[in-house]
Order: sequence, then structure tokens, then C-alpha cells
Amino acid sequence: MNDFGFPAAVSEAFGLVNFYKEKSYYICETGDGTRYKVVRSHLGAGEILREHEVKEYLRRAGFAWVDNFLLTADGKPYISLGRDFFVAAAHDKAREVRFECGEDIKLAAKTLANMHNAAQSGEFDFAQLPYSTPLPEVFAKDSLELHGYAKQIRKKSGGLSEFEMLFIRHVDYYVEQINSAVESLERGNYATAARSICHNALKEETLHISQSGECCITDFSLASWDVALVDLAVIIRRHAARGGEDAVAAGVLVDSYSAVLPLGCDALNLLRGLLIYPAQFVKLAKQYFIKKRAFTPGNMISRLEQEIENKTRYEEYVKNM
Repeated sequence: MNDFGFPAAVSEAFGLVNFYKEKSYYICETGDGTRYKVVRSHLGAGEILREHEVKEYLRRAGFAWVDNFLLTADGKPYISLGRDFFVAAAHDKAREVRFECGEDIKLAAKTLANMHNAAQSGEFDFAQLPYSTPLPEVFAKDSLELHGYAKQIRKKSGGLSEFEMLFIRHVDYYVEQINSAVESLERGNYATAARSICHNALKEETLHISQSGECCITDFSLASWDVALVDLAVIIRRHAARGGEDAVAAGVLVDSYSAVLPLGCDALNLLRGLLIYPAQFVKLAKQYFIKKRAFTPGNMISRLEQEIENKTRYEEYVKNM
């Protein structure tokens, strides 16, 4: 260990110098001055290799804006020390995407389209990636679960919690939204829709804008082989929530994506279904009813209240796509 607690074996294996601690990771450089972010990975060797293959495939296919891994002298994208695995990923000077900023999200949408286009343009061994359960099945199951939670509440003779009272007043609306989402996916021919590498964890920490104005996508540890529009729906939904009344119209973000990878009627129906699905309401309901909390944190109630308060505005936002 050096003065910063950085394992010497890691710096030697990757040939790193000039390192310093930042948050829960280290920023280091190679001899030529290229910057890397070194972290103790939560993944195993096989999962790290799979993430490396995804990034390398995208780079070979023409999409360079990923945080490629630095390799050790023996060609591995990690160094193992006991049970720990360390990885070094490219880390240019950049800022995180601001989800409340329309210009940032338009750039992110265009970058996503470039990534999906690259993923579909070559031959990738998608068997390496996990398949997601078909969304119509997921949504239908969620609808049944919400019905089940409502049934539990209605059986109670009294003493409902604040969360339960909010839930029972609005659950029928959200079940209807889920059913509409399933219908929209079916109209969009979900079963035969084009698949791609999907990132599945798009947020501030994984979307960065470089000093030259390019958007970089980092951390493909949760990547799967799925309908490409899942990623686009995530950033549109996040922007609608963060941007509030000033959010850029969903149609503008769709246009930014379509400028690279055109979306037809089927794709737009798929996207509409993904956006209609009330992900936050379902997530909060599961957190509450599955864990059967004796005490409901105030922030969970406030998040449910916020979701309900914004439902009309968000419904109009999606409708005007």
C-alpha cells in the first residue's frame, strides 16, 4: 500500500502513476498521460470480461464513446487481489449529464442512437448477454400484483397507514396505465422488434459530456440484449421528472434519436408503451408491500405523493410525443 491506501500491485499491473483518491475511487495516469478511474469492482472475473467484450465490440463497430478498460500485461481487464477485483476504466475530464437540461438530453439521445446503431450493425455474440424477461409478461405480472396489494388493503378492517390510503385511492388508475402500456407494446409488435445492446443503468454517473462536447457512456455491467428503446425511454422519463414544466418535449428527444436511427410507427408504439408504464408507482408499491415495513419512511410517502401529483402532467407529456 502507498500513502493513499492504493494497492501497489494494482498500479504495477496496469502501469499507473500519478494517482490520487477521489470519493470511492482513484484517478490515475499511464506513462503517456491518459487518465483512468480505478475501482474495486463488485463484479466477478467472468462478468468483468463480459463487460469488456461489450465495450470492445462497440468500439470495433464504430462507437468510440465508451470507458474502455485498461489491460494488464497479460491482456486481462482486471487485476485480482485475493477476493477483490480491480478495474481501470478510461476517465477523460468530463462532467455528468444534467437530466434537467434539454440540450444535454438531446445529445444523450443522439449518442444512444449511435450506440444502438453500432450494436446492430455488426455481428455480436449476444448469447454472452443476459436476456430480459419479455416486457409484456413483466407488465402483466405487475398489474396482477397491484391488484393483490389492493385486495390486501381492502380486507383490513381499519388502521390503514398513510401510504396504504394513498395507494388504494390511486391504484386503479395505475393498473389501467399498465394495461394500456401492454396494449401499446402489442401494437408495436414487441415480439419481433429489433434487439440491441441495452445499457440498463443510464443516469448522471454513467453519462458524461467531455470538454469537446461529446457524450460518453460508461459502466456496461448491467448490459443486456433487449429492445433498444428501453434505454431511450429511461432518459426521456428522467428528463420529464427532472425538467418539470421546462422539460423539452418528448417529440424533440425522439427526433434527436431518429436523426441517427429512424423510428417507424411500430417503434413509436413501443416507446409509448415503455413511457406509459408507471415504473415509479410500481417500484414504491413493491418496496412497501414486499418488505412489509412496520414503519414507512417519510421520503417513501413523499415520493408516492410526488408521483401522483405529477401524473396528469406526465400523461400529457407522453401524449404529445
